[in-house]
Amino acid sequence: MGRPIDVSTTIWDRGWLIRVSPYNSIDFPGLLSSVDEVLDPVFGGITIEGAYDEATQNYGRSTIEYFVGERSELAMFSHKGKSVHVATGFPGVLRTRLERENLGWIASSLSPLLSWGKAWDRTVESGLVPDTGEHAEGTEEEYSGWEIVVANLASIRRGRVIVPDGEIRGTTSGWGLGVKVGDLGGFRYDEATVPQALDLSQVKRTGFTMYVNPVAVWRGTRRSAT
Repeated sequence: MGRPIDVSTTIWDRGWLIRVSPYNSIDFPGLLSSVDEVLDPVFGGITIEGAYDEATQNYGRSTIEYFVGERSELAMFSHKGKSVHVATGFPGVLRTRLERENLGWIASSLSPLLSWGKAWDRTVESGLVPDTGEHAEGTEEEYSGWEIVVANLASIRRGRVIVPDGEIRGTTSGWGLGVKVGDLGGFRYDEATVPQALDLSQVKRTGFTMYVNPVAVWRGTRRSAT
């Protein structure tokens, strides 16, 4: 049995992202104040966003050297994606009432009250063909899906995956539950099913996330002390 061989390489990735928010009256004062005055009591503002990105993984076509004179070139992956997002804030009537009772953190925790987003991603792999020494592109992989989040607590997701080379074609689904405590932190649990190659059952994935904002905790402690 041969001695284990350590191998290493360095790869470079590059990409860019552009995101636009034609309107956001949840986090900032809206541009159409007369419209916001009518919508705020019920919807608490609205947000409309869109994004587009392109990225290349291993754009320099790095190689791994296994033995002296033997190299293996890593594949290069090109990604293109886009997304849209629409959300409504916490109703202004309820928000004002909570703020009067020093419970404004509840409104911020449950905002956005209703959120919907959809994303599309296309990935193409290209690599070296050993027989010809030329580079060739594989078939395009497609990923898409949407998500609905209610009161920043519960979420439902659905999507579709198409990977011709891996014989993967099917739908994804998932859900999540989480709690956010103002700006202090929060936690959430997520579960999803992902399609595999033909004749294989879907894979179930679960995840748990917990986070704390130390700056917000420190500010809250100082206010309580004073």
